[in-house]
Amino acid sequence: MTTSNENSQDTARPTGETVTMTNTQAFQHATPSRLEGQRLDYVPETTAIKALTPEKARQRLEQTRADYLAQREKLAPAAQELNRLRKIRAAAEQQSKQAGENWRQGFLEDFGKRGKEIREQQKAEREWRLEVEQTEAMIELLEPQVEWLRLHTQIAREEFQRNRRNAREVLGRHALLEAVKALCATDEAQEFYATLPALFDAVAEDLCNNAPYMAHHFGVDVSAEPGTAIKSSLNNQENSRLDFEIRQRQYAAIGEMVWRLRPEVRDAKPEGLADLEPLASEDARNIYGGTIARARRLKELETTLGSAAH
Repeated sequence: MTTSNENSQDTARPTGETVTMTNTQAFQHATPSRLEGQRLDYVPETTAIKALTPEKARQRLEQTRADYLAQREKLAPAAQELNRLRKIRAAAEQQSKQAGENWRQGFLEDFGKRGKEIREQQKAEREWRLEVEQTEAMIELLEPQVEWLRLHTQIAREEFQRNRRNAREVLGRHALLEAVKALCATDEAQEFYATLPALFDAVAEDLCNNAPYMAHHFGVDVSAEPGTAIKSSLNNQENSRLDFEIRQRQYAAIGEMVWRLRPEVRDAKPEGLADLEPLASEDARNIYGGTIARARRLKELETTLGSAAH
């Protein structure tokens, strides 16, 4: 993660010096309103969070949900009818095959005589074969339409899922910041903030007195100048690196305490983000490849279907 030292210095107190802060100053330094429009170095910010407001994210989610539902409402009956026709074809093929076997066997058993029963079986074979051919013709007409509907449904579902992820990110971030703002505006939070300067100083001193760390990363002997006084032996770049590490540890110290004292509650989930189970007639596989290949296939299907595709 890229971290802006300049921004971090603005959102955290100096890390290498002992700074006296009153209780009020400590509280005001972390006023919740500072989160508005600010970059948070350690809280991930996705493209959706940068681009969308909660209202816009909800609108896009609801629109793509409605589009997806509309597409699959068209697909479901067409796919059901296609399956029905395929079953009819399979049954007719079986009946035709059975009738053909029956008259051939009877013909041989009667030593070439073509009696009434044989003629009836031959007629049944022809009728069932005609049923197969007619059903096959209907299947050939319906198959490209179902594929066209299925592909449109798949595209609509992908768009719905994409906006669902975006909404989850945007609304989750919004809910987090609102909860943090409410929590940090309490009297208890003011008392907590008042204790942080001492904690931050202790963290800075502890790292600067870490002889193996300081020797390995900066080549200095902390026994000569214990505590943050060792910073006078470092150049500006080294001090920036040290401040960054101290700041991370200060934030980690706060997070460790807050996380370990968390109550037993369920994860908060913004409303309206429920997923939709795909229908059995849908095909979640991307068998066409990328966007260009799918667009090409849609055009081919529309050419085959003509006006029926619109």
